[in-house]
Amino acid sequence: MNQPDQLELIETPLTCEELRRRWIAAFCPNLSASLKSPDYKPVLWVVFSSGRAPCLQGEEARAAFENTPKKKLLAFYEYDGDEENALMMPDASHLTSKALADENDLYLMDEDAGWTYVATHEDGYGPYFCTAAQNGRL
Repeated sequence: MNQPDQLELIETPLTCEELRRRWIAAFCPNLSASLKSPDYKPVLWVVFSSGRAPCLQGEEARAAFENTPKKKLLAFYEYDGDEENALMMPDASHLTSKALADENDLYLMDEDAGWTYVATHEDGYGPYFCTAAQNGRL
């Protein structure tokens, strides 16, 4: 298999905020308005670690990611004050969880927001894999 040595993402016309809103709508649509606010400071993946949104974690999440067909992916990093454009990977067909092992607070989702894979900055938390169907969408 032709595995990339590193995650190669390019900018999109979307802003991180636009992609963040799309991610929330797909994977945690029942969050309170305050948690959906751009002023919300804790990382979004806390919805998974706290059990507010169903997901797979750890090795189960990695296995689900490995077994999910991947084409075009959208991505954003969640850093306080990050105003940069959202990112994408036009062809992620060979991407594995191993290539994402050193990523921090990276949110990947397929172009249709059917699933997400989140790599965290905290040891013992994540990665997380969630489908929109798990959260009542689709």
